[in-house]
Amino acid sequence: MDWADLSERHLRSFWMAVTVGSVRGAADRLDVEPSVVSRHIQRLQLQLGVRLLERRGRGVKPTEAAALLLEFCETRKAQEEQLLVRLGDMGKTLRGRVHIVGGEGFIPDLMTWALCEFGRQHPGVDITLEQAGVRDLVAMVAQDKAHVGIAYCIEPSPPVEAVVSRRKPVCMIVAPNHPLARAKQPVSLQDAARYPIAQMAAGFGLQQAVSRAAAAAKVVIADRLVTNSLTSLREFAALGLGVSFMSAQSAAADVAAGRLVVLPTTSRVLNGMRVHVLIRSGRFQSRAVREVIGFLARKSAMWEVAV
Repeated sequence: MDWADLSERHLRSFWMAVTVGSVRGAADRLDVEPSVVSRHIQRLQLQLGVRLLERRGRGVKPTEAAALLLEFCETRKAQEEQLLVRLGDMGKTLRGRVHIVGGEGFIPDLMTWALCEFGRQHPGVDITLEQAGVRDLVAMVAQDKAHVGIAYCIEPSPPVEAVVSRRKPVCMIVAPNHPLARAKQPVSLQDAARYPIAQMAAGFGLQQAVSRAAAAAKVVIADRLVTNSLTSLREFAALGLGVSFMSAQSAAADVAAGRLVVLPTTSRVLNGMRVHVLIRSGRFQSRAVREVIGFLARKSAMWEVAV
């Protein structure tokens, strides 16, 4: 059998069913009837002479043979993308697609930099900007689902690497009438732990940073609020409910409005936190992606906090 005989539509239905875990889910994504997806997969199985999917409850599970076919699909997809990238790079006008993923606190800057400044200079480049927690963000970059990631409070590890890193300490934020707001010196975690604490949920860099800092200081932090929203952290503190943690930049607008006070901490862990511009090591990058990476690396100097 010639691999060229494999139908692109059949492969797409198979890939989507494996990706979402069900035939119905694949049909919804592809905007076709479930029977169409099932028929495509059945034809692939007949053509290849192997079973590809097993039913598990309401979903499907890929077989060992399916794992090989999935690898083939992803390799071919990557090769096709690389071909289009190389062809696009031959032109004088910068063109292409760049997918950026960042944490909530960086979206406003990324909107201004990538969509406004860079976008006006290079209208032929399409930017996709997505928000995610640090765990999902790193996975997206590692799995080539995003070209560039902006991550806070992590230590990059292969296959992900930092193009540039900027020091950006994690601070405490409280309402102006909170007892800690009168502190003249950096505040310890021991002092903060006497008050209700609001934190980001597990999977976010801020939560991981505060947990590491608390362990290093041998402090037990009892969370009053756990959230996946920086807005909720700011409101918790602004309403006088307790102490939240984030960078000074993330609270700057509320500080300017007189709703919050930013307090530096005595924690070496929190003071050493950094923001990284991430890519996957070894991935071929188009000229458009390289230009965006360089642009963000230069602009990220604005996030740097002097030692």
